[in-house]
Amino acid sequence: MKNKFKDLDISLVYILGIVVLVNIISVFYFFRLDLTDGGIYSLSDASKKIVAGLDDKVIVKCFFSSELPPEMKSIPRQIKDNLDEYKTYSNGNLEYEFIDQTSEEFSKQIMDYQLPSAQVQMLEKDEFKVKRIFMGMVILYEDKKEIIPFIQQGDIPAIEYEITSRIKKLATDKLPSIGILSGFGCAQPEEIRTVLQVLSSQYVVDQVTADSNSLKTDRINSLLIIGPKENFTQEALSSIDKFIMSGGKAAFFVDKTSINLQMQNATDINTNLDSLMMTYGIKVNNDLIGDKQAGIITVRQQKGFFTIANPVKYPFLPHITDLDRSSPVTQKIEAVDLYFASSLDTAFSNGKNTELKVLARTSAETFVQSGKYNIMADRDIEDYTFGSEKLPVIALLKGSFQSYFNSAEKSLVTRIAVSGDADFFQENKFGSQENISLFLNLVDWLTADEALISIRSKEITQRPLDKVEDGDKTIIKWLNIALIPVLIAAIGILRWRKNRNRNDFSLKK
Repeated sequence: MKNKFKDLDISLVYILGIVVLVNIISVFYFFRLDLTDGGIYSLSDASKKIVAGLDDKVIVKCFFSSELPPEMKSIPRQIKDNLDEYKTYSNGNLEYEFIDQTSEEFSKQIMDYQLPSAQVQMLEKDEFKVKRIFMGMVILYEDKKEIIPFIQQGDIPAIEYEITSRIKKLATDKLPSIGILSGFGCAQPEEIRTVLQVLSSQYVVDQVTADSNSLKTDRINSLLIIGPKENFTQEALSSIDKFIMSGGKAAFFVDKTSINLQMQNATDINTNLDSLMMTYGIKVNNDLIGDKQAGIITVRQQKGFFTIANPVKYPFLPHITDLDRSSPVTQKIEAVDLYFASSLDTAFSNGKNTELKVLARTSAETFVQSGKYNIMADRDIEDYTFGSEKLPVIALLKGSFQSYFNSAEKSLVTRIAVSGDADFFQENKFGSQENISLFLNLVDWLTADEALISIRSKEITQRPLDKVEDGDKTIIKWLNIALIPVLIAAIGILRWRKNRNRNDFSLKK
């Protein structure tokens, strides 16, 4: 018995020694194990590369209140863990500090940096009290600053992107510029407010007109044409063509149908962009896609005296899961939801001087309407006749493109993105955060700045359930109903037989 206790004591000493040794090593060498899918809680290679390339000191100041609600108490520690990792890879060029809330410096700097506060309810001595808290960060580089005004628990998965993008912006001498085309019925700023806000944190964003003075590569690097609804003039097409010929990048987000949801009808949109885009190797078709893999809407139906809200699959809201996993743009995006989309015709690409890559396709169960549209929401999805072809809806092209106005002229090597839907990232229409991420990734790809794509795509990943056939649903339902009673009965029988055998054995003795 004494030997057993002696062996146990020796084992405990060994374990304690290993723990102490690991702690000593961790003081000098940073190490972090992240077992999450996609490494949400550890820095990506892009962030490491950006902070490793800093030429001057970055100072990060954290302003967190000392008393926080329970759901927010872990945020300062998680931020500190992230900043420790940034510091490790910065070659001594990143420092951070947590400003003590009780100090005069805290109050003064809160005012100087204009950090906002929030009111929260907290339980104190068995009663709820309203308290004002601060949860902000300030990033300083040379004479410039960037502010993260308020951090909540839901912001933690995206905090790496928020920090890295701001460091990158501060350390960049000249930000790339993006032109949002105005006129010709293109989307207004308030219709794309969310994406504009994010773009403005990384790029110089301007509203531009389709004339030769505005569309110059020394003014903007990339042009976004979003949802035009009117015919482009030949002068406007010429300006766009000259911009692309001189190496400017362009994205065409094109709707081919105008949807009136109240009247439940659709009409064609003509813009004169078809011939221009066909010259570059692609076209958005004059059609409307229906997909059996679709989003759900609520349809109100009258049943006698009652109005019932029924959730139904609506084929004109395709749920796209067939995404190119080899492209950084869509590599980590699980799915996107489109809104009355049209298909792309990629047959015009000759493949000689340009490369075309389809980023997103519908499911194999689709149908196409053209000319005459029926978008009534009261039809059951099974009433539609679906084909078996996957249709392209978003594509990328890069290379040297032929001019629309001069077939002998070739562009400098450049990039073009094309989408058969201009709504998937607009206000009140995007179905998920991944829609926004896809749009921003497309813009990053256009500007040939793919460093932030991998970070942004780490934020939140949807895990939709696999489709279950009706027959399988029935089997699973009856298993759920019958399996538990059967198991309970089986356990009861086993216990009864065990007790009976025990009693028989006792009687024999």
